Amino acid sequence: MLFERAKQYETASFKGLYNFICFIEKLRLSSGDMGAAKIIGENDNVVRIMSIHKSKGLEFPVVFLASTGKQFNLMDLNENLLLHQELGIGVKYIDYEKQVQYDTLTKSAIRSKALTENLAEEMRILYVALTRAKEKLIITGIKKDYEKQKEKLLQQIRRIRKTR
Repeated sequence: MLFERAKQYETASFKGLYNFICFIEKLRLSSGDMGAAKIIGENDNVVRIMSIHKSKGLEFPVVFLASTGKQFNLMDLNENLLLHQELGIGVKYIDYEKQVQYDTLTKSAIRSKALTENLAEEMRILYVALTRAKEKLIITGIKKDYEKQKEKLLQQIRRIRKTR
């Protein structure tokens, strides 16, 4: 709907963002209802931006998988208190006399189990993302110390090739 109004604005030979905003405001005030936006069909030739979760079960000719240079967010596993459906509650042991704290065995077990479960879920989500493209998959990401990371990856590739 906004696109249609912008075309209408341009045909009236007005210029500038300020005038466009005023134009939209006058339309809104004069008619009260600016109409409904056109509903996009499943097969319309448009660019769609969506989460990986929303893309499950769909396929597209070209898919961009962005921000792959980031690590998985595992910050929740560093909390002082961890909860798990099967294993229960895991807390830190605090020795007030020595002013130190330690992870208890239960907390370590819960952290380990939660880490495994979180990584498994992230891998499932990544699988969904990597299998949405029919023709072309473009993966983007930014990494600090690119040259250092590149060399590490090349070393891993060389090691893998030697074992085959």
